[in-house]
Amino acid sequence: MGFAAVATGRHSIEHAKSTLRRYRTWKLESVTLKGSTLRVGDMAEEKRQWQAREMRLVSEFLAKYYPEYPSQTRVRLGSIHPDLEGMLSDAERRMVAGAWRRWADAIVFMPDRLILIEAAIRPSPGDISQLELYEHLLPLTPEFDEHKAKPIEKVLVFAIEDPVVASMARERGIRVIYFRPEWVEDYLKVLYPRERRAPLT
Repeated sequence: MGFAAVATGRHSIEHAKSTLRRYRTWKLESVTLKGSTLRVGDMAEEKRQWQAREMRLVSEFLAKYYPEYPSQTRVRLGSIHPDLEGMLSDAERRMVAGAWRRWADAIVFMPDRLILIEAAIRPSPGDISQLELYEHLLPLTPEFDEHKAKPIEKVLVFAIEDPVVASMARERGIRVIYFRPEWVEDYLKVLYPRERRAPLT
């Protein structure tokens, strides 16, 4: 889960500045495609609902397996580029931190290591690359300087088994955990049959 890279390089910085200027002057409310108007809020609602289910999955996973250790969910990683810092008000800094920094589903702060968690109802190969990216960004995140020396354990949590993705994850040093609370069964009933299982290949 997470989106939009930390700005790096001249082109990315200029793009980020341009985006910030547009943010200050207008708010996108709809998109018109071939005569049909799609509400941005409507398009985003389905994604938010999916993310909410996955955050419920990770929250219940933390409560079951790591109740005694401090943890955070929806953790912003990386840092705001210094070229942007002087341009931002406090409100805009929060907006930038929310929109332009990637976020991990959860981190557990163990005495001897950090557990970096990505959760998915149905896993995909992209979850593997996201975990690897978050592993790179975590030591660069100022909020976690005190944990910088700790090793990072990557964990992929999923509710629909996918042997191919699980095998790929293990090959990359990622621990995979099948976790399927009862409410997932009810949710799967509203999906198309092909969405209730992993791809066959």
